[in-house]
Amino acid sequence: MTHTLFSQIDDMTATFGSQVWTSLQHGTVLVIVTAVFLWAFGRRVPAGVHALLWTVALVKFIVPCGPALIGSFSTGLYSVGDPISVSAENVLMGDVHPWVFYMKIVLLSAYSVGVLFLAATAIRRWRRHARRAASLPPAAEPTRALVATCARKIGIRPPDVRVSDEPVAPHVAGLFHPILVLPRWLDDQPAAEEAFVLHELAHLRRRDHWLLLAIAFVEIVFFFWPPVRFAARRLRSSREAACDETAVAHGPLGAAAYARSLVGVAARCCGLERAGGLMPAAVSTRLEERVDYLLAPPRRTGRLWLVLLVAVWGVWTLAGARANAPHPTYGPCPEEAAAAAARNS
Repeated sequence: MTHTLFSQIDDMTATFGSQVWTSLQHGTVLVIVTAVFLWAFGRRVPAGVHALLWTVALVKFIVPCGPALIGSFSTGLYSVGDPISVSAENVLMGDVHPWVFYMKIVLLSAYSVGVLFLAATAIRRWRRHARRAASLPPAAEPTRALVATCARKIGIRPPDVRVSDEPVAPHVAGLFHPILVLPRWLDDQPAAEEAFVLHELAHLRRRDHWLLLAIAFVEIVFFFWPPVRFAARRLRSSREAACDETAVAHGPLGAAAYARSLVGVAARCCGLERAGGLMPAAVSTRLEERVDYLLAPPRRTGRLWLVLLVAVWGVWTLAGARANAPHPTYGPCPEEAAAAAARNS
C-alpha cells in the first residue's frame, strides 16, 4: 500500500516536472529569439510591437504547447532535440527510491511555500496601494475636466481622479475601478500635466493594469528563473514607451520636451521608494531607454502589416508540435500526447 502511494506521488511529481521543464525550455528559447530580433531591429519597431512580442514570450512559459501546427516553433525545438532532458517514462519504469521521493516532496513543498509567500506579498501590496489611492481627496473640477478632455482624445471613459500632496509620479491604482492619481505639483505645469495624463490614460486604453497582474503571476510562478524576470522587465519598459508615444502624439509637448519632463519627474521622485513612498514603474523603469526611444528618428511602418506579422508570430510560437513528430528524448508535448492517445483509443 505504501509502495503504491509512493509510486503514484512519484508519477505525479515526474509528470509535473516534465511539464515545467518543457515550459522553461520553450519559454527561454523564445525569450532569446525575441531579444535578438528586437536588438537587430531596435527603434525601427514601434514600442507597442515590442510590448506585444514580449507578452508572447511570457505567455510561452504558461502555455508552452498549444494546438498542433506543422512547422511551429515547438516543432522546431523538438526536432533539434534536448540532450540533457530525461524521459519521464524511463524514470517511472524504475523503482521508487525513498530518498528521491522525499527530495521531490521537499523541493515541491519549498516551491509551493515560495509561491504562496510571493503571491500573498503581492496581493497585500496591491491592496494597500489601491486603498491609499482611494483615500486621497478628489481632484478639482479643472483637473477633472482636463482628464475628461484627454480621455475623449484617445477614446476611453475618464476614470476617477484623485490628488496627492506627496511628491509622487502620476499613476493608476486599482483593477476593477482604476483611479488616476495626480500629484498636486503638476498644477504648476499645465503642458506637462496634460502629457502625463495622456500617458496614464493610454495605460488604461491598453488594459495595462490587467497586464501588470498577468506579469506578476508569471514572475511569481517562475520566480526562480532569470529569463522570466528579464522578459518581464523588457515588457514593462516597452509598455511605458508605447504610452509615451501616445502622450507625444496627442499631447502639447514634443518628444524632446516630454523627455525632459520625464527626467524632471524622476529627479523629483528620486529616493522616494527607499523612503517607503510610491514610485511607479512609469518613472523607475529604464528611464534612459524611454528617453532614447522618444528621441529616435520617426518610424514609418504600416500598422496593418505590423498587426498581421505579430498575429502570425503569436500563432507560430504558441502552437504545439505535431503528435506524430515526437521529441527524440521525452516525446511530444504533454497536451499533444494526450490528444494522440485519445484519437488512438
